[in-house]
This record gives sequence, C-alpha cells and structure tokens, in this order.
Amino acid sequence: MLGWLAISSSAQTNAFLTASNQIPAGSWFREVDGKIYDVQQSPLWHPASGKVLSVETGGLVISCAPGQLFFVRHFPAAPKPAMAEGDAVNFSAMETGTTNAYGDRLLQVLDCGTAPSPQALEKLKAQLQEELAMNEKIRNDIKKARQAKIAAQEAKTVGWLQTQATNGSASAQCSLGLHLLNGQGCETNRELAAYWLQKACAQGSLEATNILARLKP
Repeated sequence: MLGWLAISSSAQTNAFLTASNQIPAGSWFREVDGKIYDVQQSPLWHPASGKVLSVETGGLVISCAPGQLFFVRHFPAAPKPAMAEGDAVNFSAMETGTTNAYGDRLLQVLDCGTAPSPQALEKLKAQLQEELAMNEKIRNDIKKARQAKIAAQEAKTVGWLQTQATNGSASAQCSLGLHLLNGQGCETNRELAAYWLQKACAQGSLEATNILARLKP
C-alpha cells in the first residue's frame, strides 16, 4: 500500500511487548480522533483503492468505483506536489462521517489516520500490558478452577474406594493403595498404601502383587 506503515497482528504485538516492553513508534497503529487502532485487527478499518479526482484542503477526493466518491483524510502520501488528478492510489481507512468539502456534494469521509505520538504509544503500551496481565490471570484462574474440580472428583473417588475397600473389594483395595501411593485425591501415605495393597494381594490381586514387588527396596 502506498506510503503505508508495516502492520503486525495482535499475537505479534503481545510477543513483542513480552520480549522488549516497547512499541516502535507508528509501526502497527494509526490514530484517528485521539484513538489508536490496530489497522490489521480492527473491523472498522478496510483496504480500498481508486483514483484521485481532486486534491482539496484537508484531503483527497477519491473515486473508488463509478459514482462512489469519498473524501479521504490523512492519506499517507498527501498532500504533495506529485499527487495529481487521475493518480491511482491504494490505502486503508475507516469511516468517520460526512463532509461537503467538495462543492455542494455530501461525501462520506474515510480517514487513514496519523502515526501515534510517543505519548499515545506509551499509554497504549500500558493498556496492552494491563490486558496481557489480566489475560494471564484469567488463564491461571481457569487452570486453578479446573485443577480444583479434578481434585474434588478424585477426593470423592478416594472416599468411595475407602468404603469399597473396607467392605472387602480387592480391586478397590488395590486402587485405593495406588491413590495413597501417588497422593491422588488424598495425602501421600506409603505405609497406608502398602497396607491396602497387601490386603488386595492376599485376595489374589496380581496388580497389587506387582506393585508391592516394585515398592520393596
């Protein structure tokens, strides 16, 4: 795109912020009416092309299709002496309203934005860092909630195995021994694990026998 700045995706932005804690001035964003936009990610921004019909004060009148005229502000290469009627142009912009700057005809305004100031980029950087921290907190909270749910389910399983093992189930005794051995759904207790494994072994559990064999020094 003519005179346009390099754009990066949000994922690249996040990676860059994480790596260097900086935003190169004007690299990925454009500022319109005091607000900064990620041109590639924002649904308000669209690519366009057309021909210059007129160079006006404050912008260009561009025909993007027969009968479709737009007043384009802050075109990256305008105004400049080389810009002339009939020049083909490519750009990205967002709709910002209407104007009658081209005679009496009301035209829709497209704004290409300006490079953000260092101060604006610093503010944006702080906002992005805050979002990154919030997203990380959300991910950690989800992970903790999932782990807590699994732990609660495992604790419930251990309670059920305890009842079945006490009632003489060899398979439950073996499973309970494994849970105690690994601290799964309960505190690790090798002595109590060996007790239940021995009970299962006495009832002919081959699995319990093999586990006990591996536990011996």
